[in-house]
Amino acid sequence: MGHEITITLRPEKIQFSSNCIKIVNGGLGRYTIPYSGIIWACVSVYDSQSGTYYEPEITEITKETEGVLHFYDSTHCKWCLQTELTGQTAGSMIEELAMHAPYILIGRSMWFNLEIEEDFDQLAGMTGLMREC
Repeated sequence: MGHEITITLRPEKIQFSSNCIKIVNGGLGRYTIPYSGIIWACVSVYDSQSGTYYEPEITEITKETEGVLHFYDSTHCKWCLQTELTGQTAGSMIEELAMHAPYILIGRSMWFNLEIEEDFDQLAGMTGLMREC
C-alpha cells in the first residue's frame, strides 16, 4: 500500500494550540493539522558515525533531542518537520504533541508496519478508540 504522500517542511514556526498544530513554512505557506487526524508520531535522529537517521526508543528522547519530527495522519500522509529553524528541538515538540494528543502512538514500534494497509487501519482504529476515552 504505502503512504500516498510525504510532505517535508523546514518551518520557521511551529505552534501547538489546543486542537491543532499550526505551521508557518515561509514562502510555502501555512498549515493547520488537527490532532484528531494524527495517528502516529516519532523523532528521527542523525547518526554522524553511520551518516544515517534512526528512530530512538521513546525512553531515549529528551527535550534536548535534535532531529526531525515525523507523523502520519489518517489520510496516509506522512509529515516530516525539520526543526532547526524553529528554535525548538524535535524532542521538545514530540513531548508537547503527546501532551495535546495523548491518544496517538508515539515512538518507534516493532509490532506494526504503516506500509501495510491492515496495520495502518488497525492503528487508526486504536487511536480513534483512545481519543474517545
